[in-house]
Amino acid sequence: MRILPPIIESFYFSRLKRLEDQLIREKFHANIHLLENPDQGIIFLRNDLSVYGCPKPLKRALENFLLGVPRTSACLNQGIRDNDFDQLLHFLLGKLESRPKQTGKKPEPCRRGHSLDRLVLNISNACNLKCRYCYAGGGNYHLPHSFMDTATAAAILDRFFHLFDSIDKIQFFGGEPLLNSGLIEYVCQDCRQRHQRGEIEKMPNFGVVTNGTVFSAEIISLLKRHNINLTISLDGPETVNDDLRGFGTFDKISQFVRSLESHQIGYSFEGTYTARHLEEGLSVCDLLNFYHDYFGQGEVHLPLVSLPPGHPLAISDGQAAKIYRRAVERSMVDMINGHRSCVSSFVTRMMNAYSEAKPIQNYCPAGISTLAVDSTGGVYPCFMFIGRPEFHLGNILDPNFPDGPKIRDISRRILEADKGNAAECRECWASPLCSGCIGADYIRTGGTLDKTSCLMTKEMAEGFLAKIAEINDKKQEKIERAYIKEGGGSSCDKFF
Repeated sequence: MRILPPIIESFYFSRLKRLEDQLIREKFHANIHLLENPDQGIIFLRNDLSVYGCPKPLKRALENFLLGVPRTSACLNQGIRDNDFDQLLHFLLGKLESRPKQTGKKPEPCRRGHSLDRLVLNISNACNLKCRYCYAGGGNYHLPHSFMDTATAAAILDRFFHLFDSIDKIQFFGGEPLLNSGLIEYVCQDCRQRHQRGEIEKMPNFGVVTNGTVFSAEIISLLKRHNINLTISLDGPETVNDDLRGFGTFDKISQFVRSLESHQIGYSFEGTYTARHLEEGLSVCDLLNFYHDYFGQGEVHLPLVSLPPGHPLAISDGQAAKIYRRAVERSMVDMINGHRSCVSSFVTRMMNAYSEAKPIQNYCPAGISTLAVDSTGGVYPCFMFIGRPEFHLGNILDPNFPDGPKIRDISRRILEADKGNAAECRECWASPLCSGCIGADYIRTGGTLDKTSCLMTKEMAEGFLAKIAEINDKKQEKIERAYIKEGGGSSCDKFF
């Protein structure tokens, strides 16, 4: 080995160390996210969705190092030993290199030969309510009132069962779909007959999204006969719900729910969070408590209202981000403490991704794994786009459907907006836990597919990760106590 003069050796190795540090920073870029809870620093690794707790000074030294502060200075400023910091870097580099980076599959448009997760049938272009925040013009999507007829439904089923290997779920939507309950009976029976004849390999699951004010003995029988999953729109306690959806709707929904329970028919709620809730002093946490205490619900989907800026019921992104983060943290705290409560569906989605170490595949399933058809056979990427000519993919009754340049153009726009293709999403630490609604984004931005929910997503993800670290810490404490009790001695010094 050639021996270098001390001054040259010092210069050579100092350059090498700076080069190594820069390479480390590049490897960590967009793959590591740092945050804190009251007790510890937290490190989130995007490649396998793993979460680690560490002392706050160690986390802060790493944070400064990633911002360009020299390794020695970053450690000295936080009172961290160089050796401890090097061990942390070695550990994290090993974790990043042990598994390929998980970005999820790149989104592809719905197309022939694939399975379709959800087919939404907008069977009633009419509604008996006039909700104050309705994005669909009172349920008619700014189109003439109409009900889907059996001929159109048969043509839809013929075409879609021909285009796709299978359809996992058929969801009846409106307007108010139970105003056209006879069409629901027809579709369910038609699918059953196709299955019995061997034309389709498996039966789709059926679902209805209803405002909960249209019901009868015949409808109850229909729901039970075909095992239809029911989602009821309810915006919280009577005062705010009736102000938003119409006087007396809360009582009608309560009657419907009691009837469903007496016939042992399952149901869930979906609410819309608005500025009216804020006026009433109701947070998302308060609503979760309400659904649990009043109806015994275990999970509720509470999306932010889809309205353009300036609408009196709209909520700013910054305000919404804080409110929804607190709801995520509350749901997680109840899970940690073993309390039965109502959980936000956003928490369930992130927990599924974390527990399986698999990123949420798509920001939004519109046009990728779900399609919607209006009452006259018009096809759209999602029910939220019904009635918007710029997203009309064609008509199921057209023999050329689904071919044509317009379909390809709309599909391209949607795919480019999805996180699997958008450059800013590929560089975002929160991407594996991110999901949203491009239809809502389109409304809130006044006509673009730009994401409006990024701030809210990141806040919810940080709240989730902070509580996951707390859960992991409690598990580790139990393991260590058991180890010491069994005579294993005290645990060795560790970071995680």
